[in-house]
Amino acid sequence: LQLKLSLQWTNLFVIKSLNIKTILKNRSFPNQKNWDADTVLKTRKYFTVLASFVIMLCIGSVYSWSIIASELIEKYGFSAFQSQIIFGTLIAIFPVTMIFAGKLGKKVRHRYLGYLSGLLFFSGYYLAGSFQGSFFSVFTGIGIVAGISTGFGYWIALTAPVQ
Repeated sequence: LQLKLSLQWTNLFVIKSLNIKTILKNRSFPNQKNWDADTVLKTRKYFTVLASFVIMLCIGSVYSWSIIASELIEKYGFSAFQSQIIFGTLIAIFPVTMIFAGKLGKKVRHRYLGYLSGLLFFSGYYLAGSFQGSFFSVFTGIGIVAGISTGFGYWIALTAPVQ
């Protein structure tokens, strides 16, 4: 969902494949001849804030864990301890991932880290849902993979609008 929304918004604003240097050099935005460089930069700035907001909404689903945990206990027979191990692992992994995301963010564009976060988030929940309630798959998918995704996503959503 996060990856799909970010691709839709980039297509909407026609920024997907543009280089800011080209826009500044030509002093116009393709298909919008009356836009100047300041308008383009303002549009990108608001787009960045909006994209960060959407990322926070998607990744903030971790805080609805009590709903997920109750379903795991009722439908799949997990113990309360097992469900809390999964949640605890996710909460422990994402701040550690933010440290590595910060270092990686100096070398890679934020957009690509956002794509990676969306892909990992989808993969983690898909893995958790594909094995009909296996503790190991839910632990690996949500606890580890979605935890890594949450770290990347939070780092991007918190730093991109500031920069």
